[in-house]
Parts: sequence; C-alpha cells; structure tokens
Amino acid sequence: MPRGSGSGFMWDDKGHIVTNFHVIEDGVEFLVTLPNQEQRQAKLVGKEESKDIAVLELQGNLSGLFPITPGTSKDLL
Repeated sequence: MPRGSGSGFMWDDKGHIVTNFHVIEDGVEFLVTLPNQEQRQAKLVGKEESKDIAVLELQGNLSGLFPITPGTSKDLL
C-alpha cells in the first residue's frame, strides 16, 4: 500500500471527507479515489493530530456523492 493511503468516509454532500491524521500527515496534495474508482483532488480543511482525525474537501464537481447517514446511540445496549 502506498504511503499516505488510507480510508475515510463522505460526511456530507458538500464534499467533506473524514479520514485519519496519520493518512494526510506529510501530504501537500491529496488525491481521493471514490467508490466508483473516479479520482478527485481534495484540499485539507481541518486536522487534529492528537485525535488522529482530519477533514478533506473534494474539489470540482460534487454530483453523485453518497454521504453517510449519521446514526444515534440512544438505543445501544
């Protein structure tokens, strides 16, 4: 697996992707591969090293994105 490879998830239809900080840590440019294998450029919009989390924002056309549906923990046992 190439350095900087990792996973993430589409947070919203505005192109925000949540991933881990260690995935983007040394990056300057970011290329995201979508589930349909299309690759898109993204820019870093936020990071928190101590929590190992980062947010990228896809550039260009945002049609056809499939963000997650946030759940709730109220019914957990």
